[in-house]
Amino acid sequence: MKKETQRLRVNYLDNLRAYIMLLGVVIHVAMLQMVSETPQKLRESGLSEWADMLVFGIHSFRMPLFFILSGFFLAAILKRKGLKATLKSRLLRIGGPLLIFSPLMSFLLAFIILEYLQVMQVNGVYVDPEWLAKAQEYQFNFAHLWFLYYLLLCHIIILPFVYKLTSSKVHLLKKLRYWVGHPSMVFFYTLLIAYLDSFYDKGMIPAEGHLTPNFLQLFHYLPYFAFGFFIFKYRCIWLKHYQRCWGRYTLLGCCMMFATLVAIEPFLNDAGEQFDNFIVAYCYGLWGWCWSFALCGFFKQWINGYQPWLRYLSDSAYWVYIIHLPIILLISHAIYDYTWHFYIKMLVNIAITSIVSVISYQLLVRYTWLGQLFNGKRMTPKWRRVTTKKYEQI
Repeated sequence: MKKETQRLRVNYLDNLRAYIMLLGVVIHVAMLQMVSETPQKLRESGLSEWADMLVFGIHSFRMPLFFILSGFFLAAILKRKGLKATLKSRLLRIGGPLLIFSPLMSFLLAFIILEYLQVMQVNGVYVDPEWLAKAQEYQFNFAHLWFLYYLLLCHIIILPFVYKLTSSKVHLLKKLRYWVGHPSMVFFYTLLIAYLDSFYDKGMIPAEGHLTPNFLQLFHYLPYFAFGFFIFKYRCIWLKHYQRCWGRYTLLGCCMMFATLVAIEPFLNDAGEQFDNFIVAYCYGLWGWCWSFALCGFFKQWINGYQPWLRYLSDSAYWVYIIHLPIILLISHAIYDYTWHFYIKMLVNIAITSIVSVISYQLLVRYTWLGQLFNGKRMTPKWRRVTTKKYEQI
């Protein structure tokens, strides 16, 4: 069993998952300095269009790649443990942190956001009165933990169906499994996703964290999750393909980035029709698919194998994801009055948030029950065992 576990573990995808999770720190810091309107309505006094480009670029692939990797790792766990143990594991690893931290994050962020809006007003930054009134009336919201909520819903929807499909020995169904995970299918998936996104301004679906799920948002991410699940069966074929072609996918992604920017430019100030939103969403979706494939291939080619520091970052990424947003807002609140250039504020916030998050992981999570909840049971290091034994003797 141990050898099978090691064989199925894909270190470069673990490293990639940690990388895109830690990009959450970057994108949430940059969102505070965007010129464009953001769902949170929070912004620094100094704004830059470069922050818009950074957020726009990272957002194109980050969440889709999250769901692709989540589907891939679900298939790996299902193969190793079976259906019953997989259900138990996913409920514990996803549902547990969601149940524990979502009420805490909802209340904490509501308080911090209200304070942040007041600082904006003091510094002469316009605050929408309706949004301020809404912020003063506390309502539960998953905030950035919406990803865990929708990921759990994807498991509930996909797992019963795909388990029957993957266990079937019918030749036609085997062919179906192959083609569902074929890279050419992304053109079809993007059509479905773009149609859903076309109901939103500029073809950009917002990330909502309400308790009642947004089904358009759910079915936006479901194809990514299913795609990741089905490529696991033929991972030797497709992951080697991404490794060989990661440069081509990068260039294709850049072409789609240019197409997206050209398509969206006329609607930056004026709302477009649904068809206009569809075109923008389709180009943006293909951009995200291409860069997702490129990153998978790049990490397989260049950041492969086990590295202790990368594994440490991978282990800490779950905790950093949960705790980073309140820290970002508190740091931004503390340095709001400083008249630094926007990129200096960004770098300072990213650095402090990352350091505080990783230190808190080491001190509060790694060798505690929380660490076991996030990443499974871990051996206590020798120096801690020796220290504990000395205290027990005293």
